[in-house]
Amino acid sequence: MATERLRQIGREARSSSASVTLVLASVLSACAAVAGLTLWVSVAAAIAAVLSGCQVLNVQLVVPLRIRSAENATARVICRRREKTAEPRWMTGTGFQISARRWVTAQHIIDGSVEIVLKIGREELPARVLYQASETDLAVLSASNAFGWRASITRSLPEPGDRVKAIGWTYRAEDRPALRMALDYVVHGAAEGNLIAVTGPDPQVGFSGAPAIDVRSGRVMGVLIRFSRDSDSDSFGPRSADITFIRPISDIPTEYRGAITRVNRRFAGH
Repeated sequence: MATERLRQIGREARSSSASVTLVLASVLSACAAVAGLTLWVSVAAAIAAVLSGCQVLNVQLVVPLRIRSAENATARVICRRREKTAEPRWMTGTGFQISARRWVTAQHIIDGSVEIVLKIGREELPARVLYQASETDLAVLSASNAFGWRASITRSLPEPGDRVKAIGWTYRAEDRPALRMALDYVVHGAAEGNLIAVTGPDPQVGFSGAPAIDVRSGRVMGVLIRFSRDSDSDSFGPRSADITFIRPISDIPTEYRGAITRVNRRFAGH
């Protein structure tokens, strides 16, 4: 608990450092003006202007660009499964590129597949499994070619009450084209097995494997893996039927994560 508290203090200090520095620069500028120190007034004003500009650019430009990049980095994952007593069966979900030729999706989508393709527009990229784990429901695929867009991965997870956006491809009908959609969720807290519980709309068919984006930073923090309608437990409040579960992307072993850095877990006990 002490370690988690120190991490929390550190995160709060980092998140508020720009605002504190901005206030100090303003106070310094005012004091310098009273004391007649013209040079220091200019220095403090320059610092305040730079900090204000950086905050505006981050909120208005950087974060939206990260979200757009994550949106464009998603693709349909289409798998052909061979059943012992039936004809080959197709399974569809969502995946997203994290580095050149490396894609993340939900393991249950590709489990038992004999053929996997990533459908990007009209193009279909053959893919093979680099890593999969049924206990975490995560998988990493290697594509035959690199795609231009990539999702940025977060270094910290959102806290309860923060907003999360999931980007996924829906499967509507064979005679209708798939549609990319964005669903908005609110982080509720930690769930058993290092899952993150979020509340919001039911995920659409094909949403499994969708990237879960921290709206504050525009970075992907996890993978949408399942939806629960179990209302027997009250651990998530009165409407547990609305719970969707996200698996932190940090649960993928480091050697398969490419440039992803280790995520700082915010939920005690996980």
